[in-house]
Amino acid sequence: MPISRESKAKTALVGALKQRGHYARRIEDQFAVGVLDIITVFKIDEKIWFIEAKIINGNYFGMTERQYVEAQRLTKTANTGVATCLVGYKEAEKKWYVSAPSTKVHVDDCLQQGDGELFETLLMRWRNLQ
Repeated sequence: MPISRESKAKTALVGALKQRGHYARRIEDQFAVGVLDIITVFKIDEKIWFIEAKIINGNYFGMTERQYVEAQRLTKTANTGVATCLVGYKEAEKKWYVSAPSTKVHVDDCLQQGDGELFETLLMRWRNLQ
């Protein structure tokens, strides 16, 4: 089976985070319905991040209903050491967009990665705006 564009983007992101010394792990289990894609802990942050990553086709992207429910459960039941978010990748721009968990979000309502900005810096900037 060919590797999807989304899978390639997630693999590249996790690889880049690991190269910079962060903990990052993709969760791939066809039976773990609703589990968010990536777990990471950044060296610059004390939080455990649960991230759902999507490829953006057009201007909207979002979680499945089940992923949204799981993100809400993590946010409500976990302590302040856990963060959840939705990220989308626009291949043509080679940029990530970050949002609070949502089933549908427009890119204009997201925080956009700046030119040359590291992914982890984007998430720290987003977290500080929350």
